[in-house]
Parts: sequence; structure tokens; C-alpha cells
Amino acid sequence: MVHKNRQVPKLSDTSWIIDLGFLVNITAHLNTVNGKLQSRDIIIIMEASDLIRALEVKLQLWASQLALGQCKHFEHLTYKNKL
Repeated sequence: MVHKNRQVPKLSDTSWIIDLGFLVNITAHLNTVNGKLQSRDIIIIMEASDLIRALEVKLQLWASQLALGQCKHFEHLTYKNKL
């Protein structure tokens, strides 16, 4: 955008960039689960239920890790370390 002489204030806002990185990562994780849920390999409701429970556990783990500043499962959040 700089080369095109267009101002985009959000792109210089560190907080906004971090939020965008989180959104990109969490969307990718949700898309993975969604793809598994739509798979023809899911035969019974219990398998789908297990996938959803696993996601809930992961979300709790990720929330506790993010609270500690650990971005291991959110590669796009490592951008903040480069600023």
C-alpha cells in the first residue's frame, strides 16, 4: 500500500495486526474441524461429538497459553515479536 501511495492506518496499528493474526489462525483451526465434520468418514454422531469436544479442550488450552503470552499454536501472532 505504501508503494501505491495509499494510507491504511490499521496496518500500522500493532493491536489491530495482532487481532488479525489471531483471527486468521483461529479461522484456520475452525476450518480444519469443519472439514472433518463434513467428511464422509464420520459415520456416527459420537465421532462428530468427539471432534467438537476435542476442539473445546484445545480452545481452553490455547486460551491459557495466550494468557501467558505463548503463541505456539498461532503462527500469525508471532508477527508481534517482529515489530
